[in-house]
Amino acid sequence: RDLLDTFIRECRNRQPGFKLIQDSLAMQAAIMLLRESSHNLSDRSGRSFNYSHEAAVKKAIEYLSDNYQNDISLSELAKVTHYSLYHFLRLFKSHTGVTPFEYLQNLRIEKAKDLLRKTDCSISQICDLCAFGSLSHFSRVFREKTGVSPSEYKKMV
Repeated sequence: RDLLDTFIRECRNRQPGFKLIQDSLAMQAAIMLLRESSHNLSDRSGRSFNYSHEAAVKKAIEYLSDNYQNDISLSELAKVTHYSLYHFLRLFKSHTGVTPFEYLQNLRIEKAKDLLRKTDCSISQICDLCAFGSLSHFSRVFREKTGVSPSEYKKMV
C-alpha cells in the first residue's frame, strides 16, 4: 500500500527523476504481487496444476479412444484440452511417454488386434474400421508393432 501511495504521489508531483522512481516503484509492486500470489498458491500449486495436466491428458486419451476411427489432428486435441499445440504435445508426451500420434497409432493397432481376434472381418475391412489410410500402411505399421503381419496374427489367434 505504501508503494502505491508513493507511486501516486510521484505521478502528481512530477519532480525531476519521477519517471525513474515510477518505474522502480512499479517493478517493486510487480515483484511483491508475484511473491504474494506464488505464496498463496504454494500449498496447492503442485497438486492442482499437476491434477489439471493429468485431467487434460486423460481427456485427450478419452477423445482419442472415442474418435480413433476418424482423422484426428494435433490442433483438434489441443483444442479439446484447451492448451496450445506445443504445450499440449509436451504435456502429453511427458505423461504417456509417446506423442499423441504414436498413442493413436498404438490404439488403432490394439483395436485391429481385437477385431482380428473377435470378428470374421477381412483385413481390408479392419484396415478401414481402424482408420488406416491404406492396406499397405496398415500392414507395415501392424508388423512394426506386433512383429507379424495382420494375416499371420489372424491365423495365430
